[in-house]
Amino acid sequence: MKKKINLFKSLVILTIMVLGTGAVAGSALAGTPEDLTVFLGHEVDCSGGTGELEFSLNWEPAEAESYIYYVDFGDGDSTGLVPSVEANVTLSHSYIDQGDYEISVEVFEVNGENRSGELEETLTLEGPEVSLTSVPSPPVFVVGEDGQVAFTANATEGTLPYTYEWDLDGGETTGPLTSETAAATYSEAGKYHVKATVTDGCGFTASASLPVVVADPEDACHPTAQKIADAVSSIFPDQADKEYSCEDIYTLFDNEGEENNLGFGRMWMAYNLTKSIELTWEEILAWHMDESGWGGLLQLNRFAEVLEEQGIGDLMALVMSEDYTLGDVRTAIRSVTHFEADFDDALARVTAGATPGELSQFYRLAADLEADYEVLDKYLADGMTLSELKHAASFAERNEVDWTEIAEARLSADSWGDLKQAYSMATDEISAAEILIMGVQEYRKSLREDSKAEQTEKKNQKTAEQLVKKYSADTEFVMDLLNGCEGNWACVRSALRNQTWESSADVSKKDSQTSLQISSKYGYSQEEVLAYYQGPCGGNWSCARAHFRDLNRDSK
Repeated sequence: MKKKINLFKSLVILTIMVLGTGAVAGSALAGTPEDLTVFLGHEVDCSGGTGELEFSLNWEPAEAESYIYYVDFGDGDSTGLVPSVEANVTLSHSYIDQGDYEISVEVFEVNGENRSGELEETLTLEGPEVSLTSVPSPPVFVVGEDGQVAFTANATEGTLPYTYEWDLDGGETTGPLTSETAAATYSEAGKYHVKATVTDGCGFTASASLPVVVADPEDACHPTAQKIADAVSSIFPDQADKEYSCEDIYTLFDNEGEENNLGFGRMWMAYNLTKSIELTWEEILAWHMDESGWGGLLQLNRFAEVLEEQGIGDLMALVMSEDYTLGDVRTAIRSVTHFEADFDDALARVTAGATPGELSQFYRLAADLEADYEVLDKYLADGMTLSELKHAASFAERNEVDWTEIAEARLSADSWGDLKQAYSMATDEISAAEILIMGVQEYRKSLREDSKAEQTEKKNQKTAEQLVKKYSADTEFVMDLLNGCEGNWACVRSALRNQTWESSADVSKKDSQTSLQISSKYGYSQEEVLAYYQGPCGGNWSCARAHFRDLNRDSK
């Protein structure tokens, strides 16, 4: 808090004057907590021709009977210690110059809870800004020419109204010089410095100057060369590498050793372009020396305005490197402006052979799919086209899946028709991708076979149930007979009709069934099978099966 320690004694004295009880007030201030919130507003009033500000000062809570405030206006002046019974006051102060002022405020309760508060803020007072232009521009003449110049002081910012003051440095003029324009004629050889000073309604001022050159042909190398030298030198060092003499310019003009020597017209045009292009005079000349033309340079300047990372110098370097043409840059820029594409990426695709149409389709698709360029490039490298990727996106939307799933599936499918069928046939048990790997036609065939087998299984089960009931046989036994008969139900029925195990007390049910299976399979009677099983085979059914199998094979 500025001056707080130095002000303490003064505060105590002033408090005694206000309250008449110095001991109590001094004791209260010694332990003052800083818990007042101070507010300061201001409004500029320049009606008096000076930078006079009206301040509104207030604080809260406003619960004390009286206060003391102190305001430092930041320009060496202050209010001093001021007593107040109100928690809001209005002040005024005049500033002589524009600039930044550090304002500080301190407020103390005198008869209350012994609170205090402070505030510091920066006040910025802005005066006018002025630039000076002329017609002709630049005002460069040769002795004997009409050296009349019309000047305009372009003022902005600050506070209206403006007043103007001109120093034409000896130029011949008529009439008052009190407005934003002035005119003068310069006929004598020399270099003149014209100055315009603008004062705003607060009394703040700003100035701008402009050189006027009148060259003498007898004292200079060439009047036009002198004119160009003075003009280019006037933009040094921002947009010219050095200050040029008349001889320097004439040497550039008269350099017969260069295949493409510079003419005065080119040099003057290059100077005029520096007013609208952020390049040096030399860089602009180098561009035209490369026979690229002014129109191309203006195009690059427009392109640079839409790019964030590449300036006109970078774009010029690309074209002048001969690795890229102006058309390449133009096509890449269109992708940037239309699709927010990356300029370097677009330029690389153009030089790789992409046509403007292909480039537009690629970046439009990337934007629609919100996909990285690398993802699309992967599918293109795998053989898909941009049209197929677009179709994949539409197909994915209809099937409510991610487009990359469709793109991956398309790489496995022979046609879009197969892809459509695969997604229509997919179930929880098998995905479209698995169907495509198997093959749509093979999967359809497997479905038909499964359906046929299921129907056959149901039919066989029903027939078996009927025979079990008719012949009092086991279901398993009937199905075994069916396997032995190779699916021929006539064979099964014949075997069941010819079964004899019930009439033979010495033959077990199992042996009777086994003999019946072998009988029905190889075409021999059950009695023959049992006889061979019990006789030569000694009760070994493997022996019996082998014997009748061999007999059946030999008979064929």
